[in-house]
Amino acid sequence: MSPSASVVVAPITVGEDDVTITWQVMYKGKFFTLADTTRSLDTKNGWFTDELEDKCNRKLVGDVKPSFNGEVLEKIGFSIVDSDGWGSLLLDGFLRYLQRFLLE
Repeated sequence: MSPSASVVVAPITVGEDDVTITWQVMYKGKFFTLADTTRSLDTKNGWFTDELEDKCNRKLVGDVKPSFNGEVLEKIGFSIVDSDGWGSLLLDGFLRYLQRFLLE
């Protein structure tokens, strides 16, 4: 699953240092923070977050993919990747991951 967020109202441009991205999910009025990371932006590379908490002891990381319109950041895509095989979790795996935290 690869949700994205539009950021066209925020004037963020290529090469900015210390851009902070906080990836949160809200369920029944409660927020769960998947990742909170700070990096610089460039047009060629996204980045991986630090390892995500996982109750099944998988080595999961968040994959942040910025998309630019010229020099201006247009949107940011997110996915969860298993760093053992570097494959993205599909929708079912993503929902199972969230379910472990949100339905406790």
